[in-house]
Amino acid sequence: MIILTKKKRSPLIGIATPTNFVHQVHVGFDPLTGIFTGLPKEWKQLLDASNISKEEMSKNPQVIFLFILIYNNNYFIIYNKT
Repeated sequence: MIILTKKKRSPLIGIATPTNFVHQVHVGFDPLTGIFTGLPKEWKQLLDASNISKEEMSKNPQVIFLFILIYNNNYFIIYNKT
């Protein structure tokens, strides 16, 4: 399972950040439909605009997923071996 966690940004002076807050996104891929599940709206729009076919996504869903992460550059990957 891959868990995405939002990068921490430096706090603005005088404004406190929430404590112990973690934003997690759980994304899956259904090989029968060729559709990613649990994508944030922005990622879905990026994927829709990319003109990548369902066949290409089915062949390499991990590559497509990593492309979105690199392109978006707001997330890093935590590998969870469960």
